[in-house]
Amino acid sequence: MKKYIFTILFVFGITAAKAQDPNFSQFFASPLTINPALTGSPNSDFRVFTNYRQQWVGNNTSYNTGTLSVDARLFKEQLEEKNHVFGVGGFFMRDQSLNGYFKSTYASINTSYSMAIDEYGVHNIGIGLAGIYGDRRLDFSQLTFSEQFGSGGFNTALPTGESSLASLKPYMSVASGLIYRYRADETDIDFGVSGYHYNKPKQSFLSDSLGNTLPTRFVTHFNMENYFSENFSLSTNAIFQTQASQSYFAAGAILNFGAMDQNEGKIFSAGLFVRSDDAIFPYVGLIVDRLQFGLTYDVAVSNLKTSSYTPRTFELSVIYHVANKNLKERKLIRCSRW
Repeated sequence: MKKYIFTILFVFGITAAKAQDPNFSQFFASPLTINPALTGSPNSDFRVFTNYRQQWVGNNTSYNTGTLSVDARLFKEQLEEKNHVFGVGGFFMRDQSLNGYFKSTYASINTSYSMAIDEYGVHNIGIGLAGIYGDRRLDFSQLTFSEQFGSGGFNTALPTGESSLASLKPYMSVASGLIYRYRADETDIDFGVSGYHYNKPKQSFLSDSLGNTLPTRFVTHFNMENYFSENFSLSTNAIFQTQASQSYFAAGAILNFGAMDQNEGKIFSAGLFVRSDDAIFPYVGLIVDRLQFGLTYDVAVSNLKTSSYTPRTFELSVIYHVANKNLKERKLIRCSRW
């Protein structure tokens, strides 16, 4: 009974909260979902990202999110001498909850262009644009309402009495972003800002939508890579994101140990992150030649931790990259990040 009541509340909660985009703990391993300007890394010629997040495992309302992203550099030979990068790419994302009754699909096409603003390519700025397609669907046949309750329990063949319910329509939206990059011998820095859904497409489960829209999402992110030696580096990552009345801040650091030579070698990583008023999550990673693996597990520190149900959330990322061989070999330690 509780499951059905929560389902109904969930449906109308989506309408009231105007919905939120899926978020990843390993935001640093999913660059195309946080800033179109991160499309086409200057440190890699070609990249493939896949992310899988299972949130609130064991709960009927658990969320399962998977993505596949691809990006590449174009016109490399013509632009590299000028320290310019033209990138193209896109991502596909699938998100589902309520035992699969509620499903969301997203796809995008991204493009970016960055250029050096000094003679040596130490300081760089870039811009990115993206077009996004979204589709959310709820299987109303799996919902039950008070009008369907009888002596034998719920009978889904009976009318629901909720004539105002309607399916969500697919939408198109736009996104853009800016990024500043600093490249030096011992330190690399990336700082960017972006926005999604500027056109605020309408999204409502009610036929009289009353102007309910998907709110604009704003993102600010930061990454700094410090190289201590040929075998050690420290990655510091942070993100602030706000959408409608919801916002969060996450930050942490990853220590990398290992070496690469012409896309061959091993690098081991370990780190710890904190997400504001929500969770802390340790990170472990491994790079083997051109493949990078990352795993996080969220340890709840919010009020959910004290409830009868303790949320369990884990996330896995896999990245394949073809690195720019003109880079110093020790810089390949970060080639699969931003």
